[in-house]
Amino acid sequence: MVKKKKPGVSGEKKGVPTASQKKSANTFSEFLSGPKSKWAFFAIYLIVTIFLFRDFLFSDDMLLGLDTIPDGIYTRQYYKEYHAEYGGIPHWNPHILGGLPFIDAMHGDTFYPGAWLKFFMPLTRALGHKLVWHVFLAGITMYLYLRTLRIRRDASFLGGLMYMLAPSFVTLVHPAHDAKMYIIALLPLAFALLERGINNPRFVTFAGLGGVMGLLILTSHAQMAYYSYWAIGLYFIFRLFVLDRGTTKKLEINGITKRTVMFVAAVIIAVTMGAVQILPAYKFTTKQSVRSGEERTGYKYATSWSMHPEETMGMVVPSFPGFIDYKNHDLYWGKNFFKLNTEYHGILPLVLGIMALLMLRNRLKWYFLGIAVLSLVYALGANTPFYRLFYAFVPSVKNFRAPSMIIFLFCFAFVTLASMFISSILDDDSTLKEKNRTLLYTIAVIAGLAVIISLMGQTFFDMWRAIFYKTDPYPELQRAKIMAANIPYFRSDMWRIAVLVCAALGGIWMFMSKRIGTYALTGLLALVIFVDEALIDSRFITTINPASNPAIAPDQTVAELQKRMDESGPFRILGIASGKSANYYAMFGLHTADGFHNNELQSYELFRGGRGNENFLLYWVEGGSLNPDNVTKNNFLNIAGVKYLIIAMTDGPTVPLENNAAFDRAFIVHNHVVVSSDSAAVELLKDSSFDPSETVIITGEPGIRFPESSGLSGESKVESLTYTKDGAVIKAIFHKPGFLVLADNMVPYWHADVDGKPAAIYPAYGTFM
Repeated sequence: MVKKKKPGVSGEKKGVPTASQKKSANTFSEFLSGPKSKWAFFAIYLIVTIFLFRDFLFSDDMLLGLDTIPDGIYTRQYYKEYHAEYGGIPHWNPHILGGLPFIDAMHGDTFYPGAWLKFFMPLTRALGHKLVWHVFLAGITMYLYLRTLRIRRDASFLGGLMYMLAPSFVTLVHPAHDAKMYIIALLPLAFALLERGINNPRFVTFAGLGGVMGLLILTSHAQMAYYSYWAIGLYFIFRLFVLDRGTTKKLEINGITKRTVMFVAAVIIAVTMGAVQILPAYKFTTKQSVRSGEERTGYKYATSWSMHPEETMGMVVPSFPGFIDYKNHDLYWGKNFFKLNTEYHGILPLVLGIMALLMLRNRLKWYFLGIAVLSLVYALGANTPFYRLFYAFVPSVKNFRAPSMIIFLFCFAFVTLASMFISSILDDDSTLKEKNRTLLYTIAVIAGLAVIISLMGQTFFDMWRAIFYKTDPYPELQRAKIMAANIPYFRSDMWRIAVLVCAALGGIWMFMSKRIGTYALTGLLALVIFVDEALIDSRFITTINPASNPAIAPDQTVAELQKRMDESGPFRILGIASGKSANYYAMFGLHTADGFHNNELQSYELFRGGRGNENFLLYWVEGGSLNPDNVTKNNFLNIAGVKYLIIAMTDGPTVPLENNAAFDRAFIVHNHVVVSSDSAAVELLKDSSFDPSETVIITGEPGIRFPESSGLSGESKVESLTYTKDGAVIKAIFHKPGFLVLADNMVPYWHADVDGKPAAIYPAYGTFM
């Protein structure tokens, strides 16, 4: 008798894969181990990016960036409008601080290709898109670099995921530090090209390296580009003279010479490419900008915004120092003035990176350890004595501030180390099996520390404060209150991190014990990375509606002021406690006497009386009270053409107060007095009895000799002033010899023609011309 087969069964044993199942599994395994697998990994990066920024990508809102509102919108909007009308790049920004050279003073990512999105979509959308897609790009570039190190594809995928989601990178979205994000995303690509060029020295590879290094300059963040060059240069030296392909084999002299010549060529390409941005900026910041003064080059300024011990602890538990997120949770209790992002890089890069240093036999790890230590020591600034050496001996360091910016190199180094460790584990490295028990010990230590610190609670913070805050810059009660409010966030983060680390190390232990396979471990580590890092990232990502947000949308005074400017010609305004950002009105094409740029001219800062606008407030603002009747006595307001003072009333709307004594933007003066310095000019203007409408103050001896008589009668006057693509055209009638004054800052690039003939330009009133 023939037995009937059960439906769906083909005679195979239960639980035994069929030939087709085996073929399917083998095909999948071959795909993941083959070169095409990168497209699957890149697709995952794309999905993760979309998920992280879903609220922005699937809306018409704007990605909130705190620096975008006061500084980013108006400069990009001006650039976009100028480009639409004239083509090219503006040379002069007339909107704030008496006028600034656009390229020289650095108005953001002017030349960086990623910023050109603003020409093809609404500005408020473009500002967010360029950040979002650099997060995606960071995952790809890190994957490519790790592959050049011959790290396994699955381990390289995890490394790219760690890097692109690193909170120290993604949380820069919140302050809108776009140029920093560009550099972090491009850095692995530069390393990939350098590694490939050392392995196979071809000019096209080094030319590509030069192109990427040039882009680092064009991001407009010279400081972080400079730090990147440190890392790239040290890597080249290490790979050239210490090892080749991760072995002890050294290159022969001919190989060293060839690679050195090509590397120098790459640097030349980079500097040539970036010269359009860096050379004008260097000349401006070292000769004319406030950054060239003693106040901006001293040790105290250079070490401002250093990392402090609490931020270093925040690299382990992100909420330890507290933070200010998009929900306005102000829980930061550290030594800096505030903190808008986090220095947390993810817990797996840190833990697995340390294990790589302890367990791997790979000499390349010493380079990454060196870069990590260098970046951490430098980032701590004045908190260690070592920064004095950088300040004294390393070129340009004294022109920078915020040494904490270099910490992105720490993240890059430890993600690479962690990827190397994962690759060795997945390769079933026999040398690591001997240390399998170390994983269990590590799990026990981490769990034990989490229990102890959690039980200590407030006592742990008190101990920290007693050690690191012997001289407390903040009131004791204020710090204690903020610390107490931060404890629940700290405990939550600490337990989450402890659980995730134990899960990851437990999975590695199970893999090494043959309890789970490669795909299971890769999936587990990817899940841990995503949960750990994306959760912190999400605290700093939100959107706003630009049409209704009061920081961006025009208030009731904007339309009226725009109408008056169209009718009467250009004038300036000054906001007094307006409740708006310093550059708010500049977003709408209005010209403001104040503003924020942090790279204004020294002469104008002196003219306005520093960032507090002390000279603009003379006579009519005293002791916090206003006396509008005395506005006309203020020579600084009148010369700068400040026709309206924007004052926010406590019980009503914003009110523009008109200054009837304000001069036109261009005016004529027949008498002059010579002073020896801009400071002397400013001191003379503080005297309300001095009349600048009758006498212009000129710095230095111009050697001017007027004719005794012009043969004309009548009143000299300026008939029109028109700003053009390249400057300004002024139509004026002189009935006797005198000076034509233009109340825009004088910089060396201005030149003048009178009736088609070159004319001299002199510094007027300490800053104008």
